[in-house]
Order: sequence, then structure tokens, then C-alpha cells
Amino acid sequence: VDEFQDTSEIQFKLTLLLSKTDNICVVGDWKQSIYSFQYAAVENITEFNQRIEQYRAELNADQQRIPYSVERINKIELTENYRSSQEILDFSRNSLSVPATADEDITSLTSAKDIVALTAAREVEQTAISGIVSPQEPEAILHKICQLVGNQDYLIGPPGEQRQLKYSDIAVLTRNRKFGLELQKKADQYKIPLAYQGGIEIFKTDPAIILLAWLRVLFDKNSPRGWVVLLEEAGYRRAELEAIILDKSSTLYQSYPRELKKFRRQLQQRQQKSLHRWLAAVARIIFKRYNYQGEITSKIIEQLYFITRQTEFDLGQLINYLEDCIVNKTTVEITTNLDDAVTVQTIHGAKGLEYPVVFLANINSAHFPSRGGSPPVIQYSDPVGIRTRKIYLTEPYPYLYDDWRGILTLSLAGNDYDEERRLLYVALSRAKNYLYLTANNKRPSSFFDNLLPDSSIEQITRPAPIALTAETAPRSCLQFSPVDHPRRIKLTVHDLMGDEAIKAGPGRGAKFGRELHNFAEQLLIDQEIEPVNQDQKNIKNWLCKQLQQADKIEAEVSCLLPVKLESEEILLSGQIDLLIFKENKIQIIDYKTDLTRNSEADYQKQLTVYYQVIKAVYPDKEIVPQLFYSTNKKPDKPLKPLTVEQLKLLVKKQLEKFS
Repeated sequence: VDEFQDTSEIQFKLTLLLSKTDNICVVGDWKQSIYSFQYAAVENITEFNQRIEQYRAELNADQQRIPYSVERINKIELTENYRSSQEILDFSRNSLSVPATADEDITSLTSAKDIVALTAAREVEQTAISGIVSPQEPEAILHKICQLVGNQDYLIGPPGEQRQLKYSDIAVLTRNRKFGLELQKKADQYKIPLAYQGGIEIFKTDPAIILLAWLRVLFDKNSPRGWVVLLEEAGYRRAELEAIILDKSSTLYQSYPRELKKFRRQLQQRQQKSLHRWLAAVARIIFKRYNYQGEITSKIIEQLYFITRQTEFDLGQLINYLEDCIVNKTTVEITTNLDDAVTVQTIHGAKGLEYPVVFLANINSAHFPSRGGSPPVIQYSDPVGIRTRKIYLTEPYPYLYDDWRGILTLSLAGNDYDEERRLLYVALSRAKNYLYLTANNKRPSSFFDNLLPDSSIEQITRPAPIALTAETAPRSCLQFSPVDHPRRIKLTVHDLMGDEAIKAGPGRGAKFGRELHNFAEQLLIDQEIEPVNQDQKNIKNWLCKQLQQADKIEAEVSCLLPVKLESEEILLSGQIDLLIFKENKIQIIDYKTDLTRNSEADYQKQLTVYYQVIKAVYPDKEIVPQLFYSTNKKPDKPLKPLTVEQLKLLVKKQLEKFS
């Protein structure tokens, strides 16, 4: 059992029940136990000897379930680390005994016991640890990132193969999601490639809150919970908002701003053919009004579209669903696809990963260490017993409110900061070469103050991030060795196509193509979206007809095709733009923005891969591969796919380039 420090009591007992002999091997590191909120018990590994005997006795209490002995235990310490420099390993080890508050007694810490010192498996000359404080912490992080990328003073790689840093070599880790999202917004402003990875409570974001408010007033024009949000956004004072939410009459609607009431009427007038399409269209209009755009708004629309399409919700039920998502802290995975970008993620999301450069951000009071994180609604704590953090009340309106009595009682019991220290250790030990700890200079936490000496802290008072342009960005030199370079076992359809498709021209650029593909994908969610050029208009006119005629349509379908050669198996990967299912036929559509047909022979190779994949999944259906040149009003005639033997020859030729 791997990652044994993340197991619960039940999982430990299941391990004993599933094993028929005493030949059990568990692997784990107590220093990386950070999932207590998912019922992980670090004692499973720190007190392994005692617990395995206790659990065997409990399982055998009424009948023999564990027939074997658990007395012989062999402990093997793994001390060699293949990731970080020795300096970072030693620094990370110190974090396990750092006080979390000014008055915490570090002599009583349980985290520091039995710490096995780790030794770096390699010597790293290019390594550094330092702190950064700034009144504008997000901008200061971006400022430092811009200094690192393409800088000859910061190199990574073994001797003789050193290179400058790229954006993708850098990760920013945070204790919670909020700071990462703020950093994403700042990076967008400065045009710095940065991609947030991980789960986000999208229904608690500003765009979702505004959307929910408008849905409430569309459902009930006198909804106080809807109008309070909208009026607060419009600049109303707190006293006015309190009067609105506590007022039981409907007369206040007359005093609301005319502009908001007019906008409400415009939304009401949207034709409602079906809730999922109406909702997608209304959401786009609302987001446009408040200038919300980006990955989160797209994900909100996508989630609501599929929720309403797969259920029989009416508007009232949808509002209740969104409220439940907020209360239950429902998260949705957000992934920004950029080729060379800084990664931003939570510490929990980064566990098991590694990066040449790590920024551990927002090490500020009340943020890291957290004063409570996201504890469960009902919680047991010794000695205060069971307490609840929420209470349902009907006044002033039905809602699940914070139970201040329960929260206060639990807070008086004090916090156990051991897991916060383990989170700190996990974050620091993700770094391979360079490690930066950042905080706001007005409120750094005890972690920041106690880990770093003043001499290693850089003050950035006026950060000025400047992203590398295409002209100034470093160019990497690819060197292929006929002896050392391994044979590739995974190729993309574009590898088969070669450079001919790129050089064929004339074209209209990658940006034009991406925008057209994004437009076509969004059309499946919202048919009201307006085209911005003739190519998009051609796609819309044709695709809207297909939506009415097809049994099912799927967009952006990833596929893998195994191709068996004499001595190995090659995987060909690709992305199908569109699949249209009609009775016994499936159309494969690939959008092209070319102004000529010069690259059709290469596109035939691409469609052959797609054809073989779909044919393998649906052997009884007619598969029709087609190119849709966006300058036309409909797809071209079907392309004849290559044979499997012809495809194998193409793969062999591609492999020969690397041999």
C-alpha cells in the first residue's frame, strides 16, 4: 500500500482483511500526511506497530478474521532524495519544528519526533532559498518570475546541459485557492502566461454570485436575496440593503434603479425554447454587462448547461441547486491549456509533483497557517465534544447560517498546527533548485518570520512585472543524439503530417484558427452566440442545422490509436473537432481555415487516424471522415482514409527520423 500516511482507520483494517498472509508492505512518509479533512490518520504510520496489533484484535473480537500474526515488523528507512538540493532538503526539515503562532510552545511539538534526515542523490550548484515581502504580493511574485525566466544567472540541468528557465519550470503554490485566482487575474493584466490548475468553488466566485442574483430576481422580481447583491454591486449603502432584506412588502421594487429593472425586462424577453439554451444565453449577456470573461465564466456556463440539460430542473430548482453548491463547497476542475506557462495550484494539488522553481505564496497571518481551514459542519473535538458550525433558520429568510456558539466553542479548544507544518513541508519539498517564500510586508505569519533570516528577505516595494516578448524570449537548442536519444513510443497526428501543412499557405494564423474552433465548440452550448466573421457564420449556419437533425453531437474528442509494429507498439494521439451521430452513420468533421487545398494529402493522414479509432469503437456503423474548410458553407466530400498498412509505413518513416 503506497501513500500509507493518507489512509484512514477503515482503510487500514481493509488492508488486513484483504491480505491472506502476513506479507504486507506499506510505504509512506508521515511528514506528508495532509488529508485529515478526508479522514486520513497520520497515526496509521507513526504508530504502525501498536495500531496493527490493535486493529487485528478488534477484527478478531467475535470471530477470527485475521488468521496470521502481525508481530514481526521490519522497518526500512529510505533516506536518499532524488528531487531537491541538499539545501532545500535541510530547510524543509526545519519547517517541521517551526512555531505556528507567537505563543506556541515548540518544545511540546509532536511533529518533530523521529525525523529522518534525507540526503540529496545529486549535487546541485544552482540552488537558492530566499523570501520576498511586498505590499503588492501578487505583483511582486510576477515581478520575480519575469526576472528569473531567460536569465543567465538562473540555470537548471546537469553540467554541460544547463539551460535558462522557462515559464513552465515555475510553480506558485498556495494554502488556499483564493490567492491563486487573484494571481491569475494579475498575470492576465500583465500578459504573463500563468495557468491555474485544480478545483475551484466556481459557484462562490463573483461571476457566479452575480448570475445567481439575477436568476433570483428573474424568478421573483421582489427577491431580497437577489436584489441585495445587485444593489450592493450598484453602490447602495449597508443601511439601505438591510432595510431591503428585512422588508416584508413588495413596494421597494418601485424604488430600484430604472437601469436594473430595464435590464431585467430584457433578460425576461429572451425566448425560452429550453432552459439549458436560455440559461447559457442569459449568462453570456450578464457576464458581458459586468465585464466577466475567461476560464471561470466559460466553466460556469458549461456546468449549468449540462446540469439543466441532464435534469428536468425548472428555474426555481436550479436556484436551489446553486445554493446547495455554495453551502457544500462544490468544486470544479479548471485547467488552462498553455504550452509554456507558470503553474498555480494549491499545496494539496501539488503533492507528488516537482518543479525547478517553487514560490510558496501568501504566507500571511490567518492564511498560512490557517486558523481552521475548511472544517466539517459537524465536528468532534476533545474536550468540547460534538459541535455544529451551521444552523438552519427561517428568519429573516430560510438559510443555513453560521452557528456562532458552536464556532466559538470549537475555537476555544485551540488549534492543532501539526498538519499545517506538514503542509508547509510538502510545499517546500516540491522545489528542485530554487525556492521563494512570499508574504505581504504588513502581516507575514509566524511561519515566514521564523523560517527565514532577515538577510535572505528581499523587499520589493514597487513591483513592475514585464513579460518576455517573442523577440526577447530565449530560444532552446534541440540536439538529437543517434546513440542516446530513446525511440519514441507516442506520436501525435501532427507528427505524421510533417511540416508540409504548415508551409502550404497562405493561411490566417494560429490565433484565427483557435478562435474559430472555440466559437464552434461554444455553439453547442449557446446557439445565440454571434459570429464575428464570415467563416464563423458559415460554421454556425451549418452546425445549427446539424443540431436539429443529429441524434448526438460531441466536440473536442480526444483519441488514441495503437499501431503495432514488429518490435513495439506506437500510440497515435489526436483531437477530433466534431463527431455527428445519425442513425447508422457517424461523421468525423475537422475544421480547417486554409485558403487552399494544398495540404489535403497531409490532412488525409490525420483523418485516417480518427477514422481507425472511431471504426474500432463503432464497427457496425458507417464512418464518414470530412474536412470543413471554413471559407465554405458545408464540409467537403468525404476523404478516403489510408489503409492500416499505409499508416504503419508512415509511422515507421517518422520513427526513422529519431533513429
